[in-house]
Amino acid sequence: MVQLFSPGVLEDDEIELILEDAIIIENGVPHYSFYIYSKEAAQNVGHLSLRTKTTDEEEYLWGNLGYTIWPAFRGHRFALKASRVAIQFARQCNMTRIYMSADPDNIASIKTI
Repeated sequence: MVQLFSPGVLEDDEIELILEDAIIIENGVPHYSFYIYSKEAAQNVGHLSLRTKTTDEEEYLWGNLGYTIWPAFRGHRFALKASRVAIQFARQCNMTRIYMSADPDNIASIKTI
């Protein structure tokens, strides 16, 4: 049986991941959606998704972890900070690998990965 984990408080000194939704999607994959909240800016600066089960689709097509930073907040390493916090939660969900992909033209995302 597939299990959803409670993420609790996911944060570091600069950002907090605020749970938007946790559902089981197709193929029995747990999917968590988070807002990325900047403590300094005191607002939502982006979004992060985490799928905590690896299927062929996650491994070869789109990965387990994805993020979007709103244009006004790009360049502040929010995606990197949020990814690090999310990876800690992924470990709590018994993940030992995370697959990520990026558009070859998206240099910022490639650097973050």
